[in-house]
Amino acid sequence: APNRQLVPIRTQHPPPASCPTSFSSQPAMPQQPPKATRLTDLFSLKGKVVIITGASGPRGMGIEAARGCAEMGASVAITYSSRKEGAEKNVEELTKDYGVKAKAYKCNVGDFADVDRFVNDVLKDFGKVDAFIANAGATANAGDFGKVDAFIANAGATANAGVVDGSTQEWDKGHGSFVITASMSGHIANYPQEQTSYNVAKAGCIHLARSLANEWRDFARVNSISPGYIDTGLSDFIDPKTQELWRSMIPMGRNGLAQEIKGAYVYLKSSASYGYLPALPPFLPPSLPTYLPQFQSIMGVTKTTHQAGSGAQPKAGDTVTIEYTGFLKDASKPDGKGAKFDSSVGRGAFVVKIGVGQVIKGWDEGVTQMKLGEKATLDISSDYGYGAKGFPGHIPPNTDLIFDVELKDVKAA
Repeated sequence: APNRQLVPIRTQHPPPASCPTSFSSQPAMPQQPPKATRLTDLFSLKGKVVIITGASGPRGMGIEAARGCAEMGASVAITYSSRKEGAEKNVEELTKDYGVKAKAYKCNVGDFADVDRFVNDVLKDFGKVDAFIANAGATANAGDFGKVDAFIANAGATANAGVVDGSTQEWDKGHGSFVITASMSGHIANYPQEQTSYNVAKAGCIHLARSLANEWRDFARVNSISPGYIDTGLSDFIDPKTQELWRSMIPMGRNGLAQEIKGAYVYLKSSASYGYLPALPPFLPPSLPTYLPQFQSIMGVTKTTHQAGSGAQPKAGDTVTIEYTGFLKDASKPDGKGAKFDSSVGRGAFVVKIGVGQVIKGWDEGVTQMKLGEKATLDISSDYGYGAKGFPGHIPPNTDLIFDVELKDVKAA
């Protein structure tokens, strides 16, 4: 967690002299359009100095952003937390491949004082800072709420040091740039993994960018980028079946590569974005699923819709035809599905009168919330399943159940 609060930028780092210091009724200083007109000039970063936090990995978002900026002529300062060897290897590559000045710095981006020290070191070594990319991050699990502050601090601490007392001419001209790597997880609730702290933190980063875009409007552009599932190595530990489920919801049928996003960083750092894009909405690459599961909680049952239905919704007493597979719930599995104990697949769909006690209560409650053609998962508590008695030889006592269900037909009573 940060060791001090995120201080308003105008109190910690005074804005450039040309910028108004009051948010009274006076309008913001008009931003001037870029002077260049050719794309080769608009996208050039020659002569600029860009900071990228979290760029010690070989194939992550940070190093690809650094490669993109270096390719367009920028000098780059990258940070690492513990992987010094990886960061130094990346610096060697950037210098050799692109002929630019590059240097790696150890920095705890969740510590405001350490970020201030780092920025001052960059100023001493490079003479100025034109742009920032707050990229450092990590993964977190559902209940790991202690990490939420630290996640936001990764962006917030860097943001606090983002304006260096007007010492950089680009900021003085209103051409500073600050970009935060957020995530599609800041917009959605991912399925099936449970990562509430990560999602909340990324949503915080997105709103941090929106808010700073307003507060810094006189001297800098602030944007966030929200990638979808990108192959950076951070998710290598995830169960392959879970990753297959991710890909099934991605229109392109695969995870993205970090190198496919570097152009977005370059654009937001370049004078091509000097124009009428100071508060550009978060950028979402095409790996964002076009369909995201919808969750509905009923007493004792959680229904997760994977394919929306468009037909009739059964009422108590209606006869339904259902294809299903049942699993014992296992919290140690990424999708919660343990041993399979029953399935209609291969033997024919199950026909039953719903809502009248012919099946377990979880089915009566869950299926009557579905629509014809819908595919869903029903997560059923033991009280709405087989309870303390269980089902001898198949379901132990007090066991929660998970059913994958497809509603194939509805006949009114």
